[in-house]
Amino acid sequence: MILSSIVLLSVFLERKLPIKIPSIIFIIIIGIIVAFPAMPTSHFVLYYVSQIEILSIGTVFIGYVGIGLIGNETEFKEDRLRVIIFTILVILSSYMGYAMVDMLV
Repeated sequence: MILSSIVLLSVFLERKLPIKIPSIIFIIIIGIIVAFPAMPTSHFVLYYVSQIEILSIGTVFIGYVGIGLIGNETEFKEDRLRVIIFTILVILSSYMGYAMVDMLV
């Protein structure tokens, strides 16, 4: 829930602020601010975010990057096959990566 809130806030800021900065930059900035040790939210955020496995976040991040590569909605409609192939590759590579890490641990 914490990470989702950070992402939603960053997307909102990206759309409402007059400067054009990608939402991933806002995600990083907001994440650093709420997790900074001097902030009152840091203990709460760090405790609950540390409970999440980093590999599961990686899959979401790769999907976010894939959607970012598409651009706008018209390109998305034109490149459906490319999106389907990219999605299958992301799922397969994530699964293989998880299996390799599991074998090493």
